[in-house]
Amino acid sequence: PLELETEVISACGSFTWRDGVTYTTNSNGETFTVEDAAINGADSVYTLNLTINSLPDVTTTLVGATLMANNANGTYQWLDCDNGDAEILTETGIGYMPSGNGNYAVEITENGCADTSDCVAILTVVILENALNKLSVYPNPTNALVSWNGVNAQTAEVYDNSGRVVLNAVLPNN
Repeated sequence: PLELETEVISACGSFTWRDGVTYTTNSNGETFTVEDAAINGADSVYTLNLTINSLPDVTTTLVGATLMANNANGTYQWLDCDNGDAEILTETGIGYMPSGNGNYAVEITENGCADTSDCVAILTVVILENALNKLSVYPNPTNALVSWNGVNAQTAEVYDNSGRVVLNAVLPNN
């Protein structure tokens, strides 16, 4: 007797089937016969119904100091390439502004398929050390009132460790 089995498979980018062939496009009706009459007294014929989903576009563009994913249709997770591709927590937007120099990538998931961009070197994050040598902000850390001294400024921006602005304020004269 002959045993028939249809395998319905969905894969991302490519798929290697039991016949050893790697498929990169949809395939319906490919067959593969396994002659195993000595084992169970029947040959098996497998039929492949394969759908190949394309991998997402993972190219990026550097816009000023912000890395931007060129794919507007996926979900995003930014990665620190210098830390074993560790996820940068809460960085799941289409763009990422690093708070420090390093190498960064984005993993994009679209239509059930995920892929990761090449790492991009960011070497433009600078700290104006001469200006900061005069500034004291205290207490640190805090979730309430802060004080500063040693600098004359009209406005202040405070960033968290991820480079997001958490405070934008007009400073009093004293």
